[in-house]
Amino acid sequence: MSLGDIIFGFPQAAYLLILLVPALALQLSLFFYRRRQLASFASESILPQLLVPRSHLFAIFKTAASILILLLICLSLMDPKGNLHYLPTSKPTAEPQPLNFAKRYRPHEVIFLIDTSASMSVTDTPQRQTRLDQAKDIMDGVVANLSGQTVSLYAFTSVLTPLVPQTNDYLFTRLMIKGLTINQGDIGGTNFAKSLTQLKEKIFANPEQKLYTLILLSDGGDQEVDSAQGIAKEKAIANILSILPNPNDSHFRLYAVGVGSEQPSVVPHVTNEGKPVYSKLEPLLLEQLAKRNNGIYYSAHSWTAWSLAQELKKQIIDMTLAQQTEPVESLERKVSTAKREDMLFDLYYQIPLGLAMVLLLTYLILPDVRRS
Repeated sequence: MSLGDIIFGFPQAAYLLILLVPALALQLSLFFYRRRQLASFASESILPQLLVPRSHLFAIFKTAASILILLLICLSLMDPKGNLHYLPTSKPTAEPQPLNFAKRYRPHEVIFLIDTSASMSVTDTPQRQTRLDQAKDIMDGVVANLSGQTVSLYAFTSVLTPLVPQTNDYLFTRLMIKGLTINQGDIGGTNFAKSLTQLKEKIFANPEQKLYTLILLSDGGDQEVDSAQGIAKEKAIANILSILPNPNDSHFRLYAVGVGSEQPSVVPHVTNEGKPVYSKLEPLLLEQLAKRNNGIYYSAHSWTAWSLAQELKKQIIDMTLAQQTEPVESLERKVSTAKREDMLFDLYYQIPLGLAMVLLLTYLILPDVRRS
């Protein structure tokens, strides 16, 4: 397994790495404090006769070890894990709760619609990721926290590319999200009108009573809209907004996530007549799509991937509760226990924790001076 396959159960612990700065500052201040005290005690020529000097080698090792111990503890607290796999199948036990739950609330499908056009390769996110990588982290965080809802995944450029049909297989969905690439389906460009039309034909062709949450992740760029001006641009936007059916009649909400910065950046490996092509976040279309379809627009620049995933999860649960047919308290309990695919993963926190313990033991045993 490669390092890229490792995920973290508690990535917020990375904020503790800020403590490395004061820890290093304290170590340096202690070093210079000792030098000043020795200089005030006696001259450098006399000091070796009065005391056994500290070993510079041991001092450097202890300083590095203390910093590394803190780093390893933070890494351990982040709960690294990987090698996701399913639990072995066992004899099913009678659990009436999931069955009752299925009868008392409407099925709910979460649909991810991710822009994979070339502009999503721009690295202008706060973490200096590509726009696509930030969108993938957000989607992965949402799927990791789903409980009972089905999920599907579509990529779009100039056309729509179905990647994951409606499923409860969260592990497979997360693997497919991780494997997303620029120009998925080997077709470039960005065409919202065509992609949304194809999505409507796949999802809303046969009306159902189930609930839908559409999560659209894009930088908002569209070839037709961007190339138009004035009234023509307004007509192009109006055409896109009119494609999806009435959200109240079709029981869906659309949440739009704008990725990227509003400052123009060069699109890698793309030129127009030998000149570089620039791209920036275009929130106007995304905002109007979310507003028309009973949703909310989020600028990913103002959120961490984890916090935005938690916010989207909250919106999904709120939509479920809004359609509940039993007391909210009972439904909330069932949402938390709804059936999901059981998964196992290997835990790796013991590795950095073990290394930290070895370093700490060495730090305590190693003397400050090296006697001859």
